[in-house]
Amino acid sequence: MLALTSLRTLDSSPGTTPRRRCLLLPRSRGRTHAISTDLSKVPLKAYRGKGADAEVLDTHAVIELLEQPSSRVSGVLFRRQLYTDMVLTGNAFVLLAGSAGAVSALIRLHPSRVSIAPLSDGQPDKYQYMGGEGIPKMYEHDQILHIRAPSWSDDPSNLWGTGAVQPLH
Repeated sequence: MLALTSLRTLDSSPGTTPRRRCLLLPRSRGRTHAISTDLSKVPLKAYRGKGADAEVLDTHAVIELLEQPSSRVSGVLFRRQLYTDMVLTGNAFVLLAGSAGAVSALIRLHPSRVSIAPLSDGQPDKYQYMGGEGIPKMYEHDQILHIRAPSWSDDPSNLWGTGAVQPLH
């Protein structure tokens, strides 16, 4: 694991856990690029059923959405970015965009711009995203897909996965 000096702590609202930005060394960048490029080439498949009786489906709504997650981002770029986020930070965040309970787009949220507001029992409740305009946007738990690596932390930071690059505290 690389430990790099934190450039700055991102502002976050009271009751949310902040993230820090880190420098990325060239060797880590190359390895991360190779991992994300290789994984993004793996074909997506959907199955119906389990085990030996499972059948491969010709098409599925989730596969179609992952192949074209939004009108401005290709499926390959989207997946490369999620893999990069996971390797480096241990977290990937996706806004499930749409209306009336139907997801029509997947929008990647940069991990350093996300803060998590926990419930009293420590589970994630809401996600705050600090957009480019500097105005925080709060999302409900069911609007965000949070893919995370495991964490050994025994404090509110356990809501975050542990990545290859961690800020020094």
